[in-house]
Amino acid sequence: MKERNTVELGDEVQDLVTGYKGIAVGITQWLYGCKRVSVQGRVPKAGGVAPDNINIDEPQCKILKKAKVKISDEPQQKSVRETGSFDIKVSQRPNLKKY
Repeated sequence: MKERNTVELGDEVQDLVTGYKGIAVGITQWLYGCKRVSVQGRVPKAGGVAPDNINIDEPQCKILKKAKVKISDEPQQKSVRETGSFDIKVSQRPNLKKY
Protein backbone atom coordinates (compact mmCIF):
# COMPACT_ATOMS: atom_id res chain seq x y z
CA MET A 1 0.00 0.00 0.00
CA LYS A 2 1.33 3.41 -0.97
CA GLU A 3 2.06 5.63 2.05
CA ARG A 4 0.83 9.18 1.55
CA ASN A 5 2.28 12.31 3.06
CA THR A 6 0.47 13.80 6.02
CA VAL A 7 -0.32 17.50 6.15
CA GLU A 8 1.86 19.54 8.51
CA LEU A 9 1.55 23.13 9.72
CA GLY A 10 2.81 25.56 7.09
CA ASP A 11 2.06 23.30 4.10
CA GLU A 12 0.21 24.77 1.14
CA VAL A 13 -2.84 22.60 0.52
CA GLN A 14 -5.86 22.38 -1.75
CA ASP A 15 -9.31 20.96 -1.00
CA LEU A 16 -9.93 18.21 -3.57
CA VAL A 17 -13.70 18.84 -3.55
CA THR A 18 -13.97 22.65 -3.68
CA GLY A 19 -10.54 23.59 -5.04
CA TYR A 20 -9.96 26.00 -2.12
CA LYS A 21 -6.21 26.70 -1.66
CA GLY A 22 -4.35 28.01 1.36
CA ILE A 23 -1.86 27.38 4.16
CA ALA A 24 -2.43 24.75 6.87
CA VAL A 25 -2.57 26.87 10.05
CA GLY A 26 -4.11 24.31 12.41
CA ILE A 27 -4.54 20.56 12.71
CA THR A 28 -6.96 18.83 15.09
CA GLN A 29 -7.31 15.15 15.95
CA TRP A 30 -10.83 14.14 16.96
CA LEU A 31 -11.90 11.42 19.39
CA TYR A 32 -12.90 8.85 16.77
CA GLY A 33 -9.85 9.32 14.53
CA CYS A 34 -10.96 12.14 12.23
CA LYS A 35 -8.09 14.50 11.52
CA ARG A 36 -9.10 17.99 10.31
CA VAL A 37 -6.90 20.70 8.81
CA SER A 38 -7.68 24.41 9.29
CA VAL A 39 -6.75 26.25 6.07
CA GLN A 40 -6.19 30.01 5.75
CA GLY A 41 -6.69 31.36 2.22
CA ARG A 42 -4.80 34.26 0.65
CA VAL A 43 -5.72 37.86 1.40
CA PRO A 44 -7.28 39.40 -1.72
CA LYS A 45 -5.33 42.43 -2.92
CA ALA A 46 -8.46 44.50 -3.54
CA GLY A 47 -10.14 44.18 -0.12
CA GLY A 48 -7.17 43.40 2.05
CA VAL A 49 -9.20 41.36 4.56
CA ALA A 50 -8.18 37.77 5.27
CA PRO A 51 -10.90 35.20 4.58
CA ASP A 52 -12.11 32.97 7.41
CA ASN A 53 -10.28 29.69 7.96
CA ILE A 54 -12.05 26.62 6.66
CA ASN A 55 -11.72 23.10 8.08
CA ILE A 56 -11.11 20.15 5.76
CA ASP A 57 -10.77 16.43 6.46
CA GLU A 58 -7.09 15.54 5.98
CA PRO A 59 -7.70 12.82 3.34
CA GLN A 60 -9.51 15.48 1.29
CA CYS A 61 -6.38 17.73 1.26
CA LYS A 62 -3.87 17.66 -1.56
CA ILE A 63 -0.43 18.96 -0.55
CA LEU A 64 0.73 21.50 -3.12
CA LYS A 65 3.98 22.49 -1.40
CA LYS A 66 5.54 21.20 1.82
CA ALA A 67 6.64 23.85 4.34
CA LYS A 68 5.45 26.79 2.22
CA VAL A 69 5.57 28.84 5.44
CA LYS A 70 8.39 28.15 7.89
CA ILE A 71 7.45 28.05 11.58
CA SER A 72 10.01 29.25 14.13
CA ASP A 73 10.78 27.03 17.11
CA GLU A 74 10.67 29.75 19.76
CA PRO A 75 7.48 31.58 20.74
CA GLN A 76 7.58 35.34 21.17
CA GLN A 77 7.17 36.80 24.64
CA LYS A 78 5.14 39.98 24.95
CA SER A 79 4.27 42.07 27.98
CA VAL A 80 0.55 42.80 28.17
CA ARG A 81 -0.99 45.40 30.50
CA GLU A 82 -4.07 43.94 32.13
CA THR A 83 -6.74 45.94 33.98
CA GLY A 84 -4.77 45.61 37.22
CA SER A 85 -1.53 47.41 38.04
CA PHE A 86 0.89 44.65 37.00
CA ASP A 87 2.28 43.26 33.75
CA ILE A 88 1.75 39.65 32.69
CA LYS A 89 4.02 37.83 30.23
CA VAL A 90 1.93 36.12 27.57
CA SER A 91 3.35 33.61 25.12
CA GLN A 92 2.32 34.56 21.61
CA ARG A 93 1.98 32.16 18.69
CA PRO A 94 5.23 31.36 16.87
CA ASN A 95 6.57 33.70 14.21
CA LEU A 96 5.57 32.55 10.76
CA LYS A 97 8.42 33.27 8.37
CA LYS A 98 8.49 32.83 4.62
CA TYR A 99 11.67 31.40 3.22
